[in-house]
Amino acid sequence: MSIDINWAFGFSKDVKNGVHSLSVKDRNAILMLSSHNGVIYDFEHRKQTLLQGHCNMISCCAVDKTKRWIVTADLGKDAIIIVWDSFTYLPVKTFPSPHVNGFVAIDFSDDGAYIATLSALSSESELDQELCIWSWSSDDELPIQRAAVPAGNVFHEVRFSQSNATQLVTTSDQAVHYWDWSGFALESYRGKVSKTDIGFYSGEFTTSIFLPDSDISLTATSQGYIIVWENKKDPNAKPVTSHQQKVSYVKTAVKVVRLLECGVNIMEVTTNKYLVLGCQDGAVRFYDFYLRLEAWFEDLNAGPVASLSFSVQDCPYPYGEAGQPGLRFWVPEFTVGTRKGFVVGVDSATFDEVRKENRRGTLLMQGLSDAVASISCHPSQAKVALLSRSGAIQVWNYEMKLLMNIREFANPSKDKEKDTATLLMERPLTASALQPPSNSVSLKSSRFARDIAYHPGGLLLAVGFSTGSIKLLAEETLQDMQSFSPSVDSIEMLRFSASGLFLAATDENHHVLLFKREVDDMEWAGQASRKGFIYIGRIRSHTARIIGLEFGHREAVETLVSVGEDRFCVEYDLVNSTMATGVIPVKSIASDGSSFTSIKVESWTKPTCLLWHPKRPDDVEDKFLVMNAEYKIKEFNADSKQCRKTCLAPRYGAPASKMLLVPSVAMGDANKAVYIFTTGERILGMGQLPIDGNPNKILGVVAHPLEITDLAISHDGRFVFTAGGMDLTVNMWSLFLPTDEPAAAAAAAQNPSAYAQSALDQMFSGVGDHGSVVGMSPELAPFLELLEGGPGGELHQNLIDYFYYCQLRHGGEDTIETRRLNGLIPLEEIPALMRAVGFYPSEEEVMHMINEIRYKSFMVTGETQDYIGLDEFIRLYINHRPVIPLERKAIRDAVQTIAEYNQFHEGALPWEDLQELLGSNGDKVDKADLQTYLSALLGDAEATIHPHDLIDGSYFASRFLGFEEA
Repeated sequence: MSIDINWAFGFSKDVKNGVHSLSVKDRNAILMLSSHNGVIYDFEHRKQTLLQGHCNMISCCAVDKTKRWIVTADLGKDAIIIVWDSFTYLPVKTFPSPHVNGFVAIDFSDDGAYIATLSALSSESELDQELCIWSWSSDDELPIQRAAVPAGNVFHEVRFSQSNATQLVTTSDQAVHYWDWSGFALESYRGKVSKTDIGFYSGEFTTSIFLPDSDISLTATSQGYIIVWENKKDPNAKPVTSHQQKVSYVKTAVKVVRLLECGVNIMEVTTNKYLVLGCQDGAVRFYDFYLRLEAWFEDLNAGPVASLSFSVQDCPYPYGEAGQPGLRFWVPEFTVGTRKGFVVGVDSATFDEVRKENRRGTLLMQGLSDAVASISCHPSQAKVALLSRSGAIQVWNYEMKLLMNIREFANPSKDKEKDTATLLMERPLTASALQPPSNSVSLKSSRFARDIAYHPGGLLLAVGFSTGSIKLLAEETLQDMQSFSPSVDSIEMLRFSASGLFLAATDENHHVLLFKREVDDMEWAGQASRKGFIYIGRIRSHTARIIGLEFGHREAVETLVSVGEDRFCVEYDLVNSTMATGVIPVKSIASDGSSFTSIKVESWTKPTCLLWHPKRPDDVEDKFLVMNAEYKIKEFNADSKQCRKTCLAPRYGAPASKMLLVPSVAMGDANKAVYIFTTGERILGMGQLPIDGNPNKILGVVAHPLEITDLAISHDGRFVFTAGGMDLTVNMWSLFLPTDEPAAAAAAAQNPSAYAQSALDQMFSGVGDHGSVVGMSPELAPFLELLEGGPGGELHQNLIDYFYYCQLRHGGEDTIETRRLNGLIPLEEIPALMRAVGFYPSEEEVMHMINEIRYKSFMVTGETQDYIGLDEFIRLYINHRPVIPLERKAIRDAVQTIAEYNQFHEGALPWEDLQELLGSNGDKVDKADLQTYLSALLGDAEATIHPHDLIDGSYFASRFLGFEEA
């Protein structure tokens, strides 16, 4: 099985010059930056090719003037520079970053031989920015020139001179620095500017450029001013004493011109001597080198210009007739990228059009104007709905790559919030600049639209908002069909039942809300007076954030289950919940006859996501899966809510935050099932069901460089969609599902004698050459690789030895008769064997482990299993032992929590009280056992601890458990 990227919706619209034209004689294409990928989009044939190689968000790129070579660089830890061949789509050179924080700007020299990079600052580092020159076509792996940028300003742009590759200019908000490395050393000075000499100007410096074949350079500001720089003799230079010495010049501001009433974001120079300005008002304007206006494109209506690039094209007019300042206007076709997420292609002939609508250019790509909060796929058609946090809905046909419909909802608190572009623009260009903001306008807390879901019939879309309202929209028109305001708290999740009869939601205040369809007729167009769904009510069933809400079936009857970070699971009675009764939770009966509505699914770690397990033809019970923050995935019986199995969950840096089931139609076999998942950041993965902890049945890929806000799967299971939030990208992935599953593993899991034989083989065969284990079963091999030392290592050998000792102890140690070992031990030996190899489970965990083995086949055969073999024990050990080692801080926090809960202040409590609590709560320890443990842990030092001594977490961790200070 594998996951391959297929298409990228959206691009990094706020990256300066993140869109480039790659159009040449035989190709019509553009380059876009899309999160951590470069995208070459052939807009003539509607084909994307993704350039994959970066793990961080790409922060800058450049294209040489031949349109063949592309260079990309990213921002963050372990950043790299990659040079690509745009015709073969292959990387030709990769440079590791010499900087801690990556790059903020990059440029090609005019001849394409050199690359200049400008490093990023970091809020966590005091290192200065650096400018580097790279000779990328040579064998050098390091920059050929490197120098620190003068402190005091944060520079955001670097540009080569078109006439001289040894001259560069860097621009910050308040200063412009000029660089020269012709003397084999990278030297710089600050451009001299005085308002007294040149007059008033305002705004921050946005961009600078050299004019070709002259000593003039220009700098633009955010208020529309252009500062003109010329070479002036350096008054501080040493006098020239020889004709061989060169006169020293410095760039000095000689003039300032207010060209525009708006800011200038981009400046470029065309091959036919036009100065081009991309403006904040969305216009592109052309000037000659004397700053006289030649042409203007003010009707593009696509938003502030962020990128501007020209194709390689010959002038179709005779020489001297057009294509030069002062003659008939012509430039090569150019591409404009805007901060509203549009890429527009423009032909210079549109300047001569009379009608306004004909002067808007051609839309080549529509991106996403804001971070995507939620995505949902149509249940039967090739459509995906994207919901941005600002309230915009886009419905795409993902096979044809066409935008089918769009609607924007008005945000009532819009004036109090800022969009993603504003957030990025207002923050310094540092390595943390592209991280989600943590203040009051963060993505999570300020987004207006929260979740979107398709009705199983495909005729409706449900949308939840931060205002507590829910809207049902007609799928074809996106017009309102019904509106509800059931809560004053933000809606977090929306789920339709498979039958389409029920709609469930959660809000920020831990309520579960329930709606029920009132009529069967879903064709509501023209019948707005007829109700479709009615609001049943809501129930505050959790005390912490709800992380999972899933519909399922129990004995063919629909049911609803929720799981919260409070570690409890609640099931809801859909049949008996009415407007009169409200939402009714299902009651369970305890052994003492008492009833309860919530069942604890975790003892102390937090659940992270929930999935209803598909029922295979040979399944006799309904199940659901809960993943937790300790990288475990647990299988629960849907009726009793008992934990049936605990396995290793996917481990990719963070626990899974969402799981979805791949539709069975994609598998072609009802006995096979696959789930997909995302972690909170970066990773998209896929795993096989039923769960068993085998790492070879799980894979993951880097889907986005930052957070992943949502996940969806197409109705046929062929495609998966991931939303990257702040990277303004939704990636579409092709799934290649497993076609075969080893039958031996399933057979062995049902046959203890298979484990017995495997145990005997491993015990008496020993370790072969090169550390390989003779007689090791193929099904066990992936688990042994997870042991410290691997197969045949010390831990593996200890497991074999201790398992053998357990058999001896069970058979009786005091005997001289020939022993007949069957490779099995009683389940009661599990806790002692676990502790012998360093895993100390709680009594509750011991109960779960024993029950997992004892009852694993009970629902099928009606018989319990009372023995366990070596292979099965090793799997049990690996699946249950902690992934995250116990840390001193966890112990300190636990003691502090106990103290505060029992009203002892300052996180400490008397030793006699702590002893009493240890014997009466949780895994109770009686006094005799506690005395034994203390003697083993403390020895003679036990007598020095008095009943009234105050015990805090640090003292308990160091004195009792021997944890050392970090």
